[in-house]
Amino acid sequence: MYIVKKKNTYIHWWGKIIVLISNDEYYKLNDLETYLVQKIMRNNNSINVINSISNELEVDTCEAEEFVSIFLNNYDSIFEYKKQNKAMNISGEKGKYFPFELHISLTNMCNQKCIHCYKKAGEANEKIDYNELLNFLKYMEGKVPFLTLSGGDALMYPYIENILNIFGNTYQICVMTSGFDIKDSQVDALKKARRGVYMSVYSSKPEIHDKFVGVKNSYKKIIDNIEKLCSKKFM
Repeated sequence: MYIVKKKNTYIHWWGKIIVLISNDEYYKLNDLETYLVQKIMRNNNSINVINSISNELEVDTCEAEEFVSIFLNNYDSIFEYKKQNKAMNISGEKGKYFPFELHISLTNMCNQKCIHCYKKAGEANEKIDYNELLNFLKYMEGKVPFLTLSGGDALMYPYIENILNIFGNTYQICVMTSGFDIKDSQVDALKKARRGVYMSVYSSKPEIHDKFVGVKNSYKKIIDNIEKLCSKKFM
């Protein structure tokens, strides 16, 4: 049997200890638990893990097996036993403090004029330099598991499709958009946003929503775009 990580769970270095992440819950391990996870990452065959711990810590195999069993029971939302092995990755770097998530405001451009907007989005055509962004994300690749892209409206960033296509497999990406204008060409790229696409609807009454965002027919356009994503089996 192999000790494997469950789907949508993450293992991350935070200084000299390991943090486990599941459903936005963070579990900071102690030194001994960190030691065990390192053992599992090197060779996750359960018998090999137990024998290695027994030899290194100079304890009998029954005591080592009990230690592993208690650990897996405590973190059963993260790990499980499987007959078939699968690769596991760990983000961050040992001894360093890379964050769990990057939140990058790509641009101030926006199609709406929400009354609560603290950025005055849409008033200035400001955006992050593409090459600088590309170099930064490449440097952080593998070190940070989560990436949120916002604005203004992230979908108004001229290189949003490039970013999603390049980094969609190495970051767990979330895209924040007004949903006002989703181009057909963007739909396939948005499928790379594995943590979802977030839109804001401020009322079930179109006239109230439209007044709040300062754009006529905004409600209808957003609902139409949600339906378009659903029709493409996006959601």
